[in-house]
Amino acid sequence: MAAPAGVDVGGSTTGDQAGVGLPAGAARPAGKAATAVAAAAVAVAGTAAVLREGTPPDQAVVASATLAAHGSTPPQARGVARVSGSGELHLHVVNLPAVPGYYEVWLINPQNMEMFSVGVPGSGSDVLLPLPPNVDLGHCSVVDVSAEEFDNNTDHSGDGLLRGSLTG
Repeated sequence: MAAPAGVDVGGSTTGDQAGVGLPAGAARPAGKAATAVAAAAVAVAGTAAVLREGTPPDQAVVASATLAAHGSTPPQARGVARVSGSGELHLHVVNLPAVPGYYEVWLINPQNMEMFSVGVPGSGSDVLLPLPPNVDLGHCSVVDVSAEEFDNNTDHSGDGLLRGSLTG
């Protein structure tokens, strides 16, 4: 039985490969260079496709809020919340006081104080949080950043640090 194309058989390659009869590993240098160039081109094209795919289709801001210190939060704490047409909340905050737990972002309906968690921003000053597709920003128009404790309680702590109303 003949060996498959390109398989080393006794020091030579077999099959329809351009280097037929050459010792294994003795392919023409131009072939190796062409392969490297082709691999690089595929890598660049693949990266570009992934970057395009990961870019939200609509970056237009449909609502925004200036977040100001709330309650006993130091007045230098502040932030900005922007809702994009792709349904994401971009939050930028500065000078938040250190808390023993973590920060959590909420949307609040000011008419009945009903609220739901949008997510946890982590320790950075910028975060992009997905909004539920059925969120009604006309009703849930207040953005709140709260200080939460690690207490297994999923309700708002009552300790709002920043707050602002979405407009737009």
